[in-house]
Amino acid sequence: MKIQKSNRTGLVSLSTGVLLLSLTMYGQTPPGGAPLAPTAVKIPAAVLRTIEQMETDSLIMVAPERPAVEINRPTMEPAAYKAAKEQAALAAKAPTQKPAMPASPVDPGLVYQFEGVNQTTASGWYPPDASGTVGHAHVVQVVNNHIDMYSRPSTLVKSVSLNTFVGYFTQALFDPNIVYDSRWRRWVFTCPAFQESAAVQYFFVCVSVDQNPTHGWYIYKLNVRNWVGSDNFYDYPHVGFDNDAIQWTANIFPNAGGFLGADLCTFAKSVVYNGLGGTFWHWGGLNATLMPTVVRDQNVNTWLAAAGSPNVSLYALRDSGRLPPALYGPYYVPVVAWTTPPNAAQPLTTATLDSLDGRFQNHTTQRDNYLWACHCVALGSWPAIRWYRIDTSAYTVNQSGTFYASGTSYDWNPHMTANGTYAWISWNSSNPSAGINAQIRYSGKLNAETYIDGGYAMFTSPTYYGTSGVQRWGDYSQVSLDPLNGASAFIINEKINSTSIWGTRIGQISY
Repeated sequence: MKIQKSNRTGLVSLSTGVLLLSLTMYGQTPPGGAPLAPTAVKIPAAVLRTIEQMETDSLIMVAPERPAVEINRPTMEPAAYKAAKEQAALAAKAPTQKPAMPASPVDPGLVYQFEGVNQTTASGWYPPDASGTVGHAHVVQVVNNHIDMYSRPSTLVKSVSLNTFVGYFTQALFDPNIVYDSRWRRWVFTCPAFQESAAVQYFFVCVSVDQNPTHGWYIYKLNVRNWVGSDNFYDYPHVGFDNDAIQWTANIFPNAGGFLGADLCTFAKSVVYNGLGGTFWHWGGLNATLMPTVVRDQNVNTWLAAAGSPNVSLYALRDSGRLPPALYGPYYVPVVAWTTPPNAAQPLTTATLDSLDGRFQNHTTQRDNYLWACHCVALGSWPAIRWYRIDTSAYTVNQSGTFYASGTSYDWNPHMTANGTYAWISWNSSNPSAGINAQIRYSGKLNAETYIDGGYAMFTSPTYYGTSGVQRWGDYSQVSLDPLNGASAFIINEKINSTSIWGTRIGQISY
């Protein structure tokens, strides 16, 4: 099935027939100022790669050696980041118990859960950066350096390394990210490779040929140095989509040190979903760490967001599938000021778990002029979860709150999603004073509710991770809407199997 470009009125044509969609458009024209100028990047057609080719390569090819640990690259100056973490750690030495969270009148419940990939089956990578999403008939999980495909509800059908998946064996791959476009029934997956040289670092954009991830993928192999410049490292990419195009973002670091800002690229679905050659569009020097969104409405603007204090930065992308698209911003939404969170403590060990720097850690969700996002912030002496429902038509926070599992819990690594009726969120939590090791927790809210409560444990780890110092934890988790049930979502998040082995768990929650 070949997809052709949609036009401004929302008409969509298919080579197998014609389907006309009458779409209600939301959103306002961004306020004054000229759009930011993009750069056009021309690329050849994708390579169609089958599961059979992947399986053959897995028998004869050797994946590159993994790094001992994937580097955490904060966007602030390293000394400032170290000082912020040290200040947070000092506050955490004298914790004051938080007040009890109120209970929500309606919470999602756990439908089922099952075991995902772990550090051993993923060839020893640390940390996992666990991500993944759900489709009509499958669940796909991605971690460093592995991709696993399950038929619903939980049967593993394919499991290969990321190098085998994309057919590239020169450098290791990292920071995988995946979304599912339920309208066009396509999986969209991205991951970068470590650099080959000052002039070469590859980034892979992969799109399934249909809704079944075992039926083959279009693989685009892009040298990011062609648009970010020589010897600039492409890091922490994330992928999202709107009605007409896919978008991905990344942070750009000179290998000599410093930070160059965030990048944004947009690529028309009519091209990428058919594996064709064409042009995508690129902007550089944007506010870090910029997150793409998954669009669930018909807004004329596609909103991208970056966490900041005391403002969240917004960019408005328009005409994403046309030539050229337009990007406006940044626009600033005032939020309650926050600071870098302390790391999470664990029972029976001095080793702590990395809570990062307050960035948004995975894509946002856009629906009906609202943008949903969350991150980990300092709440006094604790890491806690802050969430937002941003009104993009007024550049204000419409709803927001900070929550945690209990008065003595450490809470971090969140992601949330929403539709017009419900919101769902998952995160990690530990509680040394209660002897609770790292948990995968979940909660949510009805659209009209104004707060999210401390939720429920989907899984509690049997032990702590590491023996001393700061242990890297996944840089993101993921919650995804179930395309078969508007009251349901799927969680993919990290847990601990043993003191030296991380694991993951996948679950469905529903109202």
